[in-house]
This record gives sequence, C-alpha cells and structure tokens, in this order.
Amino acid sequence: MKKLLSIILCFSLLAAWGTTAFAMEPTPECKEAPPISVDATNVDILYESFMRGDNPPTSTTTLPYSAASSSTGINSYVYTNYKFKPSSLGKIHTTFTGNSNPKGNSVTVDIYLYDATAGNVEVASYSLGSATAWSGQGVSWYNLNTSHYYYFKIVKSVGSARLVFTLDCVAQNW
Repeated sequence: MKKLLSIILCFSLLAAWGTTAFAMEPTPECKEAPPISVDATNVDILYESFMRGDNPPTSTTTLPYSAASSSTGINSYVYTNYKFKPSSLGKIHTTFTGNSNPKGNSVTVDIYLYDATAGNVEVASYSLGSATAWSGQGVSWYNLNTSHYYYFKIVKSVGSARLVFTLDCVAQNW
C-alpha cells in the first residue's frame, strides 16, 4: 500500500512540475475589419508634436472616441489626446478615413497601438499602405488586457503631401 501511495505521489509531483504556474497573456494583434460608424458629437483635434509636445496622452476617456487632424493635415505623426480601455472582450475597433493634402499625392499611413499601463510600449501596428485616400478602413485590435489603457499613434510617411484624417474608436463587443 505504501508503494502504491508513493507511486501516485510521484506522478502527482511530475504532473505539477509540467504545469505552467502562470498563464501568459495573449499577444495583442490586429486585422482588417469592416468599418463602423461612430456618433461623433465631439471630435478631438490632434496636433503634431511641435504644437503639443512629443508626449503620449496622460488623460483618460471612455470609448467611443473620435479624433481628427486639423483641416490642413499632419506632416509626420500624432498621438491620440486620450488613452482608453478596450471592451470587456479586450477589443478596440477603429475606422480610418482620410486623404492626402493636396489631393492626388500618395502617402503611406501606419497606425500603432501603445499600452500606456505597461509603460507606453508599442504592442501592435497596422499599415494602411500607400494611397491618395481611404474611405472607412476598419481595423480590429484584439487580445488586449481589459485593465490596461491604450492609445494610438498615426504616422504619415515623409514627403511633401500632408494627411487629413479622422479616426473613430469604439469598444468592440463582437
């Protein structure tokens, strides 16, 4: 009986050693998704670093959130003015609409997602590619930590054309 108990105890210890003590969080990711519409009664105007400083946002808001460049557009990059939490499913959905200024000149646009809670670390990015205009380009950002705050950085390629855009963000519950 003691021998059987010893064998069972040994197997139990081996099984415990092979089990991970802490589950790792999934890596945040993004993918193209259908556009969504946001009732944007208050659109937040984003300014480049030379006007607002090169600092990530420190204030929080809740989703939905709409942000836009000034009417003349941006020349390099902007951060959203606020950070926000994802949905209870760990998702944020964005819709990007924009065009080059002057129109007809191609620009390349990339969107970066940062985790403010983890020390302003870039966790995912999506390239909208090179074009003269985008009409409702949807992106789903998922596997986000529901207790963390996130924000976006919109980057336009170097060149003479500026980028005029809006970025709508919602807590994705689907």
